[in-house]
Amino acid sequence: MKWKNLIFLLVLALPVLSSVGCEKKTITEEGLSPQVHHLWLEHPTPWTKEAAQKAADAAFGLLTEYSEDIQLRYYWEDRLLTANPAHLRRILKQNALTYPDNLISQLLYARINPNTDEAIKTVSRLAKKHSKEPFTISTLALFYLISAPPEYDQAEILAKRALILAPNLPQSNHVMAKVLLARQKAAEAEEYARKAYETYPASFEIVATLAACYEAQSKLKESITLLQHYNAGHPNNPALVNALAARYEAMKQYDRMFELLRSRAESVPEDGWAWYDLARTYAHFQNPDSSIAALNHAVDNGFYDYHLLSIELKDEQNPFFLFWRYLKTAQNLQKGLPLREALDNLEPPVDHTIASRISADFSKAQKRMLDAQRSSKEERMTAALVDTLATPAPDFSLVNLEGDTVSLADYKGEAVVLHFHSLNSQQTPYILPRLRGFYITQATPGRDSQLLTINIDGGDVASDLRSSFDGKGVLWPVLLADQSILEEFDVIETPSFIIIDPDGQIRYQIEGYIPFLDETLGWMSKSLLPENK
Repeated sequence: MKWKNLIFLLVLALPVLSSVGCEKKTITEEGLSPQVHHLWLEHPTPWTKEAAQKAADAAFGLLTEYSEDIQLRYYWEDRLLTANPAHLRRILKQNALTYPDNLISQLLYARINPNTDEAIKTVSRLAKKHSKEPFTISTLALFYLISAPPEYDQAEILAKRALILAPNLPQSNHVMAKVLLARQKAAEAEEYARKAYETYPASFEIVATLAACYEAQSKLKESITLLQHYNAGHPNNPALVNALAARYEAMKQYDRMFELLRSRAESVPEDGWAWYDLARTYAHFQNPDSSIAALNHAVDNGFYDYHLLSIELKDEQNPFFLFWRYLKTAQNLQKGLPLREALDNLEPPVDHTIASRISADFSKAQKRMLDAQRSSKEERMTAALVDTLATPAPDFSLVNLEGDTVSLADYKGEAVVLHFHSLNSQQTPYILPRLRGFYITQATPGRDSQLLTINIDGGDVASDLRSSFDGKGVLWPVLLADQSILEEFDVIETPSFIIIDPDGQIRYQIEGYIPFLDETLGWMSKSLLPENK
């Protein structure tokens, strides 16, 4: 579904949203909503964007009849978070502002608000007004659990109150289980997690909590059995696959681990990333032939980010470093170096014919990736420019690493790319070279596009940022902010990118790392310049 259609549906939903919160008893106060149960039967694997959108559409259809079903609302939101998170958050924020006294619109927005402190304030206000609504109480308890630092006493008080109001509600039991687990009371937590699971077995979050209860009591076998059972009914949930694969690895059941990961890759043929992750895993376990085969599958299924591969290839902590050593060995043998020197520190030991063959096969896979990258350029550019926004960008005045104040208004008349950054982001090593490429070709002084990195960590992080960026070629301004700026720009995660046109309108938004980031940012910013409109 195109985003314009989604907006239309959400606009239609507003009258329904405004009816929620009346005194009529909801269908979801005891146990699992029949509507949500039906949706999980009809859509057991809503993990890809396309499948999530279908499930969200089906949920919305049911909401026209069951407008008071809060569980159904949560299900709808969770699916749209997968299908189009940035746009969903923008609409839910508008709904929350338009209907400040509406319980559901406020809860839906609070659940995806990246500013935890602000979300707690909102849900606390709702909890006082709707003191007998177990969903609100459970949600507030969960927020106290994830606050920094966690407030376990408050969370436990609220969880107990929610259980009094609705002893069979899966969310109430789940929150209590998480509270007790955090207090290292795994046996008690298991009782509540099991009750939540028996009521709502389709929720992976509940399954994961129950598995954690088992493992806290050294019941690894029970944990694996539970995860296997969930995978049988809802196969290839990415979080489930990763969790189960990690447990297979811990038990040295490598064949089962590879079978699971391969099944995941085969289940989503449009997702080349899954094959790329499988190639990584094979490389980690010293299986270069299977890794190369998975890499070729990744190319066949649309993954050809040679930039990412080239970075990982030279990272000694990355599984693909295995191939770097094979390549270097083959090159050294071709130079006539003694075999012992050429194979120095190579594990597992191989002879020169194996090293040469693997090097040749890997080089062919690299070439296929580069060829696919070049041939897909026009198609990728067209796809990147399809969905545009039209939201005024909020102005800001922030201090840069040199102590100077920088405002967005300073760049009026230019296309601006904002890069939202956090020091703990694991994607930074992949993103900075791409941003440097964009900066050199599109955003150096005197050009019509500008690049700004905004760090959202808050506090005194300037020296840490200088150390982190040292030697990385970060020549553009780095500004200091805190998490509140994420809410101002409707950003859910870091890294994220906002592309603003010369008139100060947000036109594009990118969440997380994407292949060919430098090219995509270049296409987007160029398209916004007056001569290209």
